[in-house]
Amino acid sequence: MEDYKTITAILVDDEQSVLNGLQEVIDFDRYQIKLIGTAMDGVEALKLLLEWQPDFAIVDINMPGMSGLDIIREARANKIRTDFIILSGFGEFSYAQEAISHGAKAYLLKPVNAEELNNQIGQICLEHSRHSQMPINQKYTQHLIDNNFNRLIDGKYTDSSAISSFLQSLDLSIGMGNCYVMVIQTNIELTEPEKMLHKLNETFSNTKHVFWQIDSIKLGAIFNITEETSFRIAMKIVEVMSEFCPGTTIGIGDIVNQLTNASYSYGRAMTALSYKLFDSASRVFPSDIICTTPPTLRLQEIDCLPLVQFIVKRDKDSIRNFCKDFFNSLLYVKMPPPNYVFSMCYALFAQIQKEFSNFLQENITDFAGSQELYQCTNTDQIIDWLSNTFCKLSDMVDAIYGYSNPQSEKRVDISSVEDDIIIASQKYIKDNIAKRIKLEDIARNVHLSPSYFATYFKEKTGANLRDFLLQTKMEYAAAALRSDNQTVMEVADSLGYSDYRSFSRAFKNIYGCTPSDFQSK
Repeated sequence: MEDYKTITAILVDDEQSVLNGLQEVIDFDRYQIKLIGTAMDGVEALKLLLEWQPDFAIVDINMPGMSGLDIIREARANKIRTDFIILSGFGEFSYAQEAISHGAKAYLLKPVNAEELNNQIGQICLEHSRHSQMPINQKYTQHLIDNNFNRLIDGKYTDSSAISSFLQSLDLSIGMGNCYVMVIQTNIELTEPEKMLHKLNETFSNTKHVFWQIDSIKLGAIFNITEETSFRIAMKIVEVMSEFCPGTTIGIGDIVNQLTNASYSYGRAMTALSYKLFDSASRVFPSDIICTTPPTLRLQEIDCLPLVQFIVKRDKDSIRNFCKDFFNSLLYVKMPPPNYVFSMCYALFAQIQKEFSNFLQENITDFAGSQELYQCTNTDQIIDWLSNTFCKLSDMVDAIYGYSNPQSEKRVDISSVEDDIIIASQKYIKDNIAKRIKLEDIARNVHLSPSYFATYFKEKTGANLRDFLLQTKMEYAAAALRSDNQTVMEVADSLGYSDYRSFSRAFKNIYGCTPSDFQSK
């Protein structure tokens, strides 16, 4: 087993909670760091420095006894070459200036960002390893490459000298001039990225490049311009990746004139990669595939009324045909921008959801998850998502109202149903009938989502929930009218009816006479 240089460190802060927090966030194992001591004041910290001369120290700038700056001055006076990372709760530039002038490697404000801190520590560890006779631990070298290049494509590096500095410290071949970014996306989670990166670097050893890991399913690559085309290089990468992840796809960004503009090329590579929505057979998607023709169709121009009617009538064939026609209307070119397609499909979903929330007077949000839409990887999946979503909504509306198959007999009898959920919901409805009961209230009481409960109720009882609620309300009204203690309007008001006509019509549907006639008899 190969040995690596162990990096030694001390931590200094006058708050125990900060010391504990630093020990939790620092990746000691990755960087082969040995913590040789902690201190809570400047005098104690200086003793540790003089005795152990650690490779680096993280020091709070304001402490009792001696300040962090005093500790650095004393360390340098005693020829101690320890690297310092200064922490402070103050943002004054003068502190940073003086700390840097005394050789501090970094000046970080509290509360400390864990990623930023580990990145600074990694740079220090890398430098110490390079100056020693021991080999460099590839794990933290790659970690630094990943961190720095992810910052680069996020647009967090704009200073060319800072970029040049980390390229030099990491001994990378990539140049600062003309280059382009590739995004290499796998269809499975990367379990052994080190092996993939090693193989890729080996394959392109004679080309100025860098590979790194972006996230759990993506690798990044930057190449300087050569005579070999970017498409040909991408195909070589696909061939290498086929050994690890068959089905890998690659997006190629535009050429930029300097490495500092890599974030633009990365954005274009990601956009190009999204066009696999229309072409699942291809593996490489260059940026010239990106559609530049703006769409003209807007959702306001789509007549959604037929879809609403199909949902109410539970006409699932027509729902599916509507969704296919709607999707085809978005294809104003063979491959329109995928984000336009997704946004229009989501807009249709949101509009229909709002229509039925208003219609049902319920907050209808649980019958479909919009995140599932954005996980679709081809056009058929999008059409299926739309169709299944609206068919599911149709089942829910039918379970509540039963418009698709109106019952001639209005009386509902579920007394013989032996189901714990139905019995519990029936009891809740009867106990709260004088209140304005909502579907979500009943569903919450039996620990089910509203849409699932509505269809479950219909499946188990054969009755529409609205009919059962109406009948239960009218049974309550009949009992109240028999008592002769309330007027008809008082009974109507207690059940949420604001006018006599609506209450009278609902009562007559169940009992065959008006509430007034019922009470007089």
